[in-house]
Amino acid sequence: MNIQSFTSRWNAFMRKTFVMPRMRKRLENKNFSLITNNCTGEFIYHDLGLRFNSPTINLFFYKDHFFTFLEHLEEYLDSELKICNNPQHTPEIEYPVFNLGDGERLPLIELHFLHYHDVAEAKAIWEKRSARVNLKNLFVVFAFCDDTDEAWLARFDAIPIKNKLALVNRPFPQYKSAFCIPGYEKTGIGGSGDYVGLLGARKYDAFDFVHWFNTTKIK
Repeated sequence: MNIQSFTSRWNAFMRKTFVMPRMRKRLENKNFSLITNNCTGEFIYHDLGLRFNSPTINLFFYKDHFFTFLEHLEEYLDSELKICNNPQHTPEIEYPVFNLGDGERLPLIELHFLHYHDVAEAKAIWEKRSARVNLKNLFVVFAFCDDTDEAWLARFDAIPIKNKLALVNRPFPQYKSAFCIPGYEKTGIGGSGDYVGLLGARKYDAFDFVHWFNTTKIK
C-alpha cells in the first residue's frame, strides 16, 4: 500500500470515528435541501447521515449553467430532464449529459452526471430527489475550484436565495455569501472535499456547515 492510499484510508477512518459523530450530534435541522455545483453536497449529506433531499448529487454543473439553474430553480425542478446528444461542454470520459429547459422561455442548461453510467437510472434518481426538495429549508453552495472570479461571485451573491454560500480562495468581504478557505490563495481550492492533514478533516471543514444549517448564519 502506497503512502497516498494509506493516508486516505486513515483519514476516512478518523472522519468516520471521530469527526462525523460530533457533527451529527450537533445537528438540529435535519430536513434541509442542499443544492451544490459539484460533489460537495454528497460529502456533506454523507457526513451528517441524512437522506439526499437534493437532485444535485453525483453530478456537476459548469458555472454559467449552475447560476442559471439557481436563477430559475423552481421552474427547472419542474422541467423534464432530456438526454443531451451534443453538449456544449464535451466530456473527456463517457457519462450521461442531460439538458433542462427549452432554450426559449427557459434557458437550455447542461447537467453532467459524472458518476452515472446508465441513462435511465440517472434520470429516475434525478426525478425522485427533485421531488424531495424543501424550498422552505433550502441551502445553496457554490465551490470555486480554481482562483475565484469576482464577476461570477458577484452574480452568485445577487441570486435571490437567502441561504447561499460561496467557498472562495481569497477574502471578499464585500460579498455576503463568500467564505474564504485559507491557504489556497495561489492555487485555488481544488476539490473542496479533499482531505487535509491526518485527523479526518476535509477542506470544507474550514466552514462550520452544522452551525449554518442550524442557524442560517455564516460565521
